Amino acid sequence: MARNGFNDPINLKLRNFPDTGRGVATPRNLKESDVLITVPYELMISYTTLQKSNFLHLFTPESRLSIVDLLTAFLVIERDKENSFWRDYIKSLPPQPPWIPALLSQDRVELLPADLRLAAKKSRRLLEESWSRLRKSIRREASCVIDLHSFIWGYVLVNTRAVYVNPRIVRELCDCGSDILSDEPCMALCPFLDMFNHSHEAKTEATLMNDQGKFVYQLTTLVGTRKHEQVFISYGDHDNVKLLIEYGFFIPGNSNDSIPIQSEEVFRVLEPNLNDFQYKFIRSHNLDKCLYLTEAGASFNLKAFLFVAFGTIGTKNLTSVIYNDDYPEEFTCDLVQLCLKLLRFQLRQVETILQNSDLDPHIVDFLGYRKSLIEKLCDIVNKQ
Repeated sequence: MARNGFNDPINLKLRNFPDTGRGVATPRNLKESDVLITVPYELMISYTTLQKSNFLHLFTPESRLSIVDLLTAFLVIERDKENSFWRDYIKSLPPQPPWIPALLSQDRVELLPADLRLAAKKSRRLLEESWSRLRKSIRREASCVIDLHSFIWGYVLVNTRAVYVNPRIVRELCDCGSDILSDEPCMALCPFLDMFNHSHEAKTEATLMNDQGKFVYQLTTLVGTRKHEQVFISYGDHDNVKLLIEYGFFIPGNSNDSIPIQSEEVFRVLEPNLNDFQYKFIRSHNLDKCLYLTEAGASFNLKAFLFVAFGTIGTKNLTSVIYNDDYPEEFTCDLVQLCLKLLRFQLRQVETILQNSDLDPHIVDFLGYRKSLIEKLCDIVNKQ
C-alpha cells in the first residue's frame, strides 16, 4: 500500500489483543472527526478492478452474477497467480475460511435454536446459490481454478470483509451499461481496513469521495480513542445473532442484543385463543414478525401481538391503542407475566440444547452467553 499511494498520518499499528486477537492500535490520542485512514480507490478490489482487468471475460456473455459472486471468483483466481498485483494482500488473508454457522453440517444446524437454525439455513442457501451461479457461468479454461473448497474460502472472506461503496460512484467510474452484473456494484475489499474489529460502541463514518481529482475511501472516527488502545469500527447496529451468522463472532454485553421470539413459540407457550378478526389483524399489520425481548422490554410488535391476543376485551380501536402506545394499565401488568413465560421457555430450550455433546464449540459459547442474558432479563422483568 505504501508503494501505491497510501498515506497513514496516524501511523496505526497492528497488534494482538486478548479479547479480539488481531486488531489496530493508535499510537496517539484520537479525537472526534479524526481521519483514520484514506485508501486510494485503485487499491480497493471493486467492480472497477474487475472491469479493468480481463477477469470478466472468464464468464459466458449471458451470465448474470452478483457482486459477491464476482468478488469471490476474483479473489480465488488471483490467489492462484504467481505475479498478481494483489499478492501481498491475498497472502495477508487467512488460509482457511473464518468459521460461520453456514459451514456447519446439516446435523449440527438442526441442533440450533429456531432463530439460529433458520438464519444458518438461509446463509447456507445463499452460499450454495452463489456457487451454482458461478459453476454454470465460468468458462471451462478457468473452471479448474475454482473448486468448491476454494470458492467457500473466497465467499466467506468476501462476506466477512467487504465494505459498502456507493454504487452510483462506482458506475460512474466504469462501464456498467451492458454487462454480467445482476445487482449493484456496492461492495469492495479494502486492504488494511479489514484489520479493524467491530464494536457496538464504535461510531465511524466511511465515504467514497473525490479528493483533489482522485477517488479515495476515507474512514473517520466519530468518537475519541485513547493512546495505545484498540481502534474499533462499526459494521452496523447488529445484534449477536446477526454478528454470529454473518461474521462468526458475538459480543458479550452487546447493546443491540435481544432474545428473539418466534410467533410459533407465542402460540405454543401462551396458547392464545384467537378469533378470526384477531388473527387477521395480526397478519395484516405484520405483528407476527420482529418479535423479541431486550432489557427495555418487549419489542413494539411483540407488545402489540400480545395485546391483540390477550388485552383487547372492551377495546374498540386497536390501531389507536397500539400506534399511540396507549395500552391499558391492566394489560401492562399482564404483559410482565406473559414475557416471563416466554423467557422461561427460552431458558429451558437453551439448557436442553446445551446438554447435547455434538454442539459446535462456537455454538456452545454463544448459547452459554444467551443463557446468561435470558436469566438477566428474567430478573429485570421480575422487578417490574
